[in-house]
Amino acid sequence: MRYDKEKLKYANYKILWDNISIDFFNITFDNDKVIVDLQEIYKDILQNYSYGISIDAPRYSIQLQKIENKWLITNIESPDEIDTTFMEDDFNLEEALDWIKNEKPNQSNENIEKYKKVKEFEEKIQSGDYSILANKKFTSYNRTRAQKYMESYGGSKRNSKFFDYSKQGGDCQNFASQCLWYGFGGTDSKSTIEAKAFPMITNSGDRDWYQTSKQNDTPKSWVWTGVDEFFEYIEEGSGFDLGPHGTVYDGVAYAEVGDIIQIDIESDGEFNHSYVVYRVQGTTGSRTSHDIWVTSHTADIHNILLYDRINTLDNCELRTINITGHWGPDSYVNPTE
Repeated sequence: MRYDKEKLKYANYKILWDNISIDFFNITFDNDKVIVDLQEIYKDILQNYSYGISIDAPRYSIQLQKIENKWLITNIESPDEIDTTFMEDDFNLEEALDWIKNEKPNQSNENIEKYKKVKEFEEKIQSGDYSILANKKFTSYNRTRAQKYMESYGGSKRNSKFFDYSKQGGDCQNFASQCLWYGFGGTDSKSTIEAKAFPMITNSGDRDWYQTSKQNDTPKSWVWTGVDEFFEYIEEGSGFDLGPHGTVYDGVAYAEVGDIIQIDIESDGEFNHSYVVYRVQGTTGSRTSHDIWVTSHTADIHNILLYDRINTLDNCELRTINITGHWGPDSYVNPTE
């Protein structure tokens, strides 16, 4: 917690209120060994309190062993992709804090013309010009609905109507897809989710996109739950292909509320985590990690500045999946809720 508080101080934020609590999930005894599964929940409200409560809730599996009549911690495991950096042998807290204090934002820019073309197309559809839609219906992405879904189920919260993959390797993209699904007009009820109702896509071959309360009840391509799989789904979607559509950008300059930011921690070409953008500041096209707040599952965080998640990673890479809309059959009607 000292590290988190020092980061806020160096960013000139004043903590108006904070609280830390521990939730214990399971304790397993095995002779002289004990494994404790728990979640550390840190909440804070900063001076800009209108932004609400920020939550950082990493999960841990801690192994203790009785050695010479003393219980000692022999191993700590965490699915938090950032938290694991603190466990490296060469991690030095004082050096990390000094780096934060002296690091300056790295301003970046992207291809503005490409972004403008995407937005012009979306605006044209929203204006009511459906002449090019053939037998399909375009649903624009309601970013406010996606944001409300994050408020209801982000961080350590879960929507019990969907299966939770936290113990099966991570729930990050599953949660991100849920946010998109709700932003496209999904109805948060057990019956519609179990029925894989629209805007989920079924029986369309390689464009299927769905998930229910059952484990592995998702397309074999794992496009709902897999980080790279969802990226490829968006990349390969073209024309009027069914399902979610978007544009992929390197970096985060074009990130908007409800978009997905994926991270390659080791910069080795393997993207392994998805965040959902909860809020932004600044100008589209020149945003940095200092302008974007994110929410995710495993790591369980809500309304956390992206910079605070990545500043200990020397070589990470980020990409943004800017969501533009959803194509479905023309019989689909948007819910009014």
